Amino acid sequence: MNATIRARSFENDTLSAKHTAVLLTSSLSLFFSLFSLFSLLRLSLLDSGGVAFSASMVWAQVFPFVALQFHEGDKTTRNALTTVLVGCFSLWLVLNIIFFCTIDLKFLNIFFGTKTAPQYACELFETSEEDLARFDMVFGVRNDYTKSIHDDMREWVANNIARWKLEKPD
Repeated sequence: MNATIRARSFENDTLSAKHTAVLLTSSLSLFFSLFSLFSLLRLSLLDSGGVAFSASMVWAQVFPFVALQFHEGDKTTRNALTTVLVGCFSLWLVLNIIFFCTIDLKFLNIFFGTKTAPQYACELFETSEEDLARFDMVFGVRNDYTKSIHDDMREWVANNIARWKLEKPD
């Protein structure tokens, strides 16, 4: 009798340890996924077009379901993980719908276009009428973003530096 109780206790401890391990692994996976998501968000917005960024966001939502297919666990754990993933996906979908319904539609092309941040910076410098906007594009972004227009920028600064010294804009 004592041996049976000890065996069941050991079995319950082992099951509890498995659940704890699954929960810990899932939590760490979620944390690192979010960390990589924010890193990806920053890099994608700057160094690739909106299409690549949008595709990476969809991939980030699909991949956990693919990984779940390779999960070797009991049915209860698998169902719990499926429930969590479906809940997270549903929340992500609802928040994206709300976001796209509330933004100014003229910015919609940012998420589906192919223009990169360097191309955008150069375009803004070339098309801006105001000196402040041009100044922000010259000195407000990474130097390699505007490498293709450095000669134009030098000429613009040389042509306007005397006027700026007289006006002393804030």
